[in-house]
Amino acid sequence: SVSHHQPQRQQYRNQPEPPPPNTIPHHAQMHSHQQLQCSPELMAVLEVLTSEFTVPSQAWPKNIETDRVIIQLITDLLVALGGSSLMSKLRQCLKDQLRLEPSIKSVPLKNFVTAYSEHFYLGEGGRVHLASGVIRQSRSVGEGRGQRHDQ
Repeated sequence: SVSHHQPQRQQYRNQPEPPPPNTIPHHAQMHSHQQLQCSPELMAVLEVLTSEFTVPSQAWPKNIETDRVIIQLITDLLVALGGSSLMSKLRQCLKDQLRLEPSIKSVPLKNFVTAYSEHFYLGEGGRVHLASGVIRQSRSVGEGRGQRHDQ
């Protein structure tokens, strides 16, 4: 009879070392997406958006250079959804658009939306809305053009 010498365990022992703590975990890596350049900065933003360890009191570390792609994507999605969306729908749309393996978490996304109050705001029932004036300037996110209306 043929001996089955547990080859599975052998495979696990020979797996590569886990990545150092500073690198993006494999589950947070984006799958190919034509429109987005997957820069290390964007990967860092996505890692925070998919983190389960963000707390509501934690402010989003604003950086228009690294966040611009996500601001534009959320803006485009909200325009397509009529100017507002439930948080759950926005999370799913972002996940689909970015072709992410892990899901976008509510807490970091709320923190992101709150940090960019010149673009978005949270309304009743957890809806995310475009701030007034954003639709007219949705193509010029982060470039200093267009009127911004503070709330």
